[in-house]
Amino acid sequence: MVKCPHTSLYIDCSPAAEDAGFTRPPVQKRLLAVSQNGRRNRGAPLLQEEAMKNPWTFPGPLVLPDDELAMDPDDQGHPFKEWCDRGSKDERNEVTTQKKTIYVISPPTIPSEMEETMKDWHKPVLPRSTASGLDKWTSASPQVSDLLSYLRGFYHPMEVIQSPLTFTWRSWKEPSKAKSRSKTAPKTTKIGLETPGKPEVYEIRCRPSLDGRARMQVQLEDVTDALLSRMPKDAYAVVMLTDFDLYEDEDDDFTVGRSWGGSRVSIVSSFRYNPALDAAAGIDRAHMWPNSHCKAFVDKECRAANEEEPSTKRTKKSDNEAYGKPPADAALGAAVQAAKKVPKLATRDELASYWFARLAVTVSHELGHCFGFAHCPYYACVMQGVNSVRQDGQVPPYLCPICSAKLAWELGPLLPIYGDRGEKQKVWVREQGMVMKTFCEGWNHVPQFAGFEAWLEKRLEQMEKEEAEKE
Repeated sequence: MVKCPHTSLYIDCSPAAEDAGFTRPPVQKRLLAVSQNGRRNRGAPLLQEEAMKNPWTFPGPLVLPDDELAMDPDDQGHPFKEWCDRGSKDERNEVTTQKKTIYVISPPTIPSEMEETMKDWHKPVLPRSTASGLDKWTSASPQVSDLLSYLRGFYHPMEVIQSPLTFTWRSWKEPSKAKSRSKTAPKTTKIGLETPGKPEVYEIRCRPSLDGRARMQVQLEDVTDALLSRMPKDAYAVVMLTDFDLYEDEDDDFTVGRSWGGSRVSIVSSFRYNPALDAAAGIDRAHMWPNSHCKAFVDKECRAANEEEPSTKRTKKSDNEAYGKPPADAALGAAVQAAKKVPKLATRDELASYWFARLAVTVSHELGHCFGFAHCPYYACVMQGVNSVRQDGQVPPYLCPICSAKLAWELGPLLPIYGDRGEKQKVWVREQGMVMKTFCEGWNHVPQFAGFEAWLEKRLEQMEKEEAEKE
């Protein structure tokens, strides 16, 4: 992995956004989107208002060719007021004193009867010249404990615990009756998934992946049915991990995860984040977040998609240039420099940490849907919609001010402090930043977390300065 030598960064949409027909909501619309009543009240400051206007702290979504917003350019976002109103209409799950726990369920176990059948399902199919993959995750894997710590920070101060429930893969006795609707789809077979407690065995379709990378994939919705049948009564949300590849329909190559927000369940697969698959997926490790904002990298991606010579035309902006060199105190610039200082990932432990970092961000995204968050087109944000493993690694791990305001509104009341909900919302934003920074300090040997730590440090300094100026 060659370190990126460039210093100019994109802080707004790439030229591909205009080509795709995506127009980012302007700053005034973004300010309205964070308002609790959907209006600007004269003299009443908005949560993180100054930061919302600073693209070096909260840049716009890059929108590279084939990104989610390039494929769905009409997305104009989900304002705070619309999101909040859904709670009053019982259309959004609210955190309560009875339901304030997130459960993380470890990958289902493989009993001895299934070991021979399933022993290699977690291993990607790779060319012989490719280095072997890493060990799969189990209930005792260090990564599960680390994921719990990450989520406790991200969803501070909710209870995030490893579920005692153990699901188990079983053989399926009945012959498969499924018929392929696609001439190119591999033949579907079936296995069973046994639920904990009073055992029930659910029928799970499985097949080899269409791209040949997975020996077998399991069908996402079938696994979800089994998970829903064992939803803990005190759970606000549940996320199940799996080390097997997932698919949704017969023409679907794969999916890394899905959330059913209304049902408060998510399933996330670690399979496609295995570093051994990066080359096959076209992932440029030197330009994952925060280095995904590198101007040279973005321009190269746009040129490759258009098969054109470099263009001198810049993305049209109303207030800011789309790119430039970061000021000395820029949060994004600090993140980029910190990530670049991390030595090349080489050992198995280092690659395992990199694998974990990618999965942690995806799990936090999927759980966000359980809080009623839609995909975010306002800023570069962990709640951005993504449609590839490549794009997964190019979005930031933080929430933008609009999505952060929603989560702060939901979780602020859990803080043991006095004040109205708006005051608790403000305190939560700072506390969550501090807790996440502490987590990242122990993980700054991974570029993404080193960058996140530096970004958080600058953001916390900004908040402290903003508070001092108001006094």
